[in-house]
Amino acid sequence: MPRPVCCDAGGLLIFRNRIARDTPLGNTPAHVSDLGGLHEDDPRHPLARALAGAVLVHRETTLHLPGRSPRAVLVDARPLTGADGELADGTTLFAPAAP
Repeated sequence: MPRPVCCDAGGLLIFRNRIARDTPLGNTPAHVSDLGGLHEDDPRHPLARALAGAVLVHRETTLHLPGRSPRAVLVDARPLTGADGELADGTTLFAPAAP
């Protein structure tokens, strides 16, 4: 089951899945720049990459969270634009990678 994380155009997190809420940030207001835990060729969180215009489709990466075993996940991320073409927000979906 995909697990979404969404932010507004300014990077303020507006929705976090259960796993994201279980991090040290919890449910406190946070900015996408506060997110971490994903390690791949680009150290930015996929949501930050989406705000910068990147579109990620089924990118496999490893999720590292404090107190948990590393976990392989597939990531889809993209910027979302309004009818005027302006950046409205960004969204990321995480799904467990096939074993």
